[in-house]
Amino acid sequence: MHLFRTTRSIIRYLRNIIDALRNLFCRRSEVKGEVPRGLAIERQAREVETVLDAVRALTHSASRKYQNEVWARTLSFLLNSADLLLADPLSPEEMGMRVGSRVVDTLFDLWFHAVLNEEIPSPTYWRTLAALCRRW
Repeated sequence: MHLFRTTRSIIRYLRNIIDALRNLFCRRSEVKGEVPRGLAIERQAREVETVLDAVRALTHSASRKYQNEVWARTLSFLLNSADLLLADPLSPEEMGMRVGSRVVDTLFDLWFHAVLNEEIPSPTYWRTLAALCRRW
């Protein structure tokens, strides 16, 4: 029973972290008197790239015991993150223009790795991916 609680708490911890990291991909409005917009976008872009690298590493190195949950959470996170950046029309100085292609590249890379590792996304994920790609 102790092992079950530990497994559940690890999965809950993973969910909480990934849900919190999703906020990093949201567009930020410019606040007068704060960091200049270009600098803020550059900082956020570096943070996004760091998160993408960490998510990719986590997904590839996760224990076999947690693979199903990690793949599902990672793909859902990347679908949502890409949509946050790319859904609305973009101006050249926005985050989506700066890191959108990197997010999509990571999404497709991990998507194909999931398929190759027989962690094939469910039909719901495929429908979501198709709908989002049409919108982007």
